[in-house]
Amino acid sequence: MYTAKFKGKFLPYLFLSPTLFILVVFLYYPVIQTFRLSAYRVAFLGLKTKFVGLENFIDLFHDAGYLHTVEVTAIITVAVVIGGLAVSLAIAMLANQPIRGGSVYRILLIWPFALSPAVAGVIWLFMFSPGFGAVNYLT
Repeated sequence: MYTAKFKGKFLPYLFLSPTLFILVVFLYYPVIQTFRLSAYRVAFLGLKTKFVGLENFIDLFHDAGYLHTVEVTAIITVAVVIGGLAVSLAIAMLANQPIRGGSVYRILLIWPFALSPAVAGVIWLFMFSPGFGAVNYLT
């Protein structure tokens, strides 16, 4: 097996730069901005702000309704993950069995994955259609 070796140290970072840019712009900056804004108490319409530090988080975790919501969300998340894994495993085991018409079954099983990009492409085609596309009516 051939392994590429870079002579310079700059090229690997150049290859990583688009991914790092997307991570910074769409993940790290919004997370930092969210925590920064959570340290302020904002009046109606954002006209007046006051720095309160961690007081918002303290109020949040002392609210019984919030803690109940977190508990219910955790229970639903665990149930959906376990249920989804069980159903997926059952379908995979059925797909692996030698049955009559198995190839048709496998095609029907894979079809949604192949069809989704095609449907998205047709929807975008209609949206940008010169005659009746929705994008034409935005201006």
